[in-house]
This record gives sequence, structure tokens and C-alpha cells, in this order.
Amino acid sequence: MLCENCGKRNATTHIRLVVNGTVREQNLCHECARAAGYEHPSADPLDNLLSSLFGESASLSRETACPQCNTTFSQISATGKVGCPECYHTFYDRLAPYIQRVHGSTHHVGSQPTKATSTPTEKVTIESLRHKLQEMIAAENYEEAARLRDEIRAMEGGTAQ
Repeated sequence: MLCENCGKRNATTHIRLVVNGTVREQNLCHECARAAGYEHPSADPLDNLLSSLFGESASLSRETACPQCNTTFSQISATGKVGCPECYHTFYDRLAPYIQRVHGSTHHVGSQPTKATSTPTEKVTIESLRHKLQEMIAAENYEEAARLRDEIRAMEGGTAQ
């Protein structure tokens, strides 16, 4: 894609302006972006990206390595991927602001079902009752099978007959 300003060089800077709900996009080359005042003081475009994401320049990051996977913060900055769960502990002070900006919180809340149907232990119990129910049907013990059926329905929240 060519620069919308000069029409000569490839566009490397993509600008999206939203003013009073109106979206305006511009695609500029490096030279025109700098002339328009959109260029970051750093000369390295990768540094610009990383500093906007992580709040610091990759070249300024300390080369502390994760004790478990040996990933450095500069590798995380370059790839955007954390090496292992231990990296979150090792680089917490530098990752926390980024996680806060992206997700709005540094602690995972997760979604909870509005109405839990059963707990894992109830599921195991229901499965074992279903197995016994099949055994009673195979043995033609229909009274016990009916009792087990009603017990399963009651545990699942249905009505027993």
C-alpha cells in the first residue's frame, strides 16, 4: 500500500483518528509520518511498538532470564509471548502494567455459570447410579431400577415420579 500523502513510498504508519464518533484512517510512509509529527523519538520502529505495549524500550530491558525456561524479557517483548507460567512471577513488575492496560485487571476473574447444575462429585455419583441402573435393567430388577431412575432425576434437578 502506498503512502496517501506522497504516493511514492510504502505506507508503514497506519493512523486511526476518532473524532466525535467519526473514524478517519491514514496510511503514511515513514517520512510523511515523521513530518506530520507521528514519529516516536526512537529511530527503531520495533522499539516504538514495544514501548507502546510494554511501556519501555526493549533495548532498556534487563536481561534477567526466567529460572525455569530461560526466556528473557527482551524475548517476551519481541514475540509478545510468555515462555512459561514462571515467567509471570519472574517478570511480574514489568508485565503487570501491560496486563492491567490490556485486560483491565492483573487477576483472572473468569466467568461463572449463573446456575451450576452439579458439582464434580455429584457427576461421579450420577454416573455410578446410571451404571447401577443399567445393571438392574439387565437383571430385570425393575423396582430397584425405578428407584435408581428417580434418584438420578432428583439429583439432576428433574422431578421424580
